[in-house]
Amino acid sequence: MKKWYQSKTIGGILISVIGAACLYFGINTGVEIPANADVAQVQAVIAQIKAANGSFPAILGIVLSSIGSLWALYGRIKAETIISSAK
Repeated sequence: MKKWYQSKTIGGILISVIGAACLYFGINTGVEIPANADVAQVQAVIAQIKAANGSFPAILGIVLSSIGSLWALYGRIKAETIISSAK
């Protein structure tokens, strides 16, 4: 048996969660389309969304989520011991 923190699967999941947090907090810039928006306001919102998608948090989030998911999958495939919660 091994401790939970020695698991590749758990480590991969944690990396994926960090990546998802980067995506959520990095892309979610509070951009909202106002009610009864005119064409200029909609175009401004579209420009803000396009700018956010190329941001560092977005890229980092995608990379970390991908790496974490692959690491978790690898850990699950290679697992040979049971995770123990005992101290």
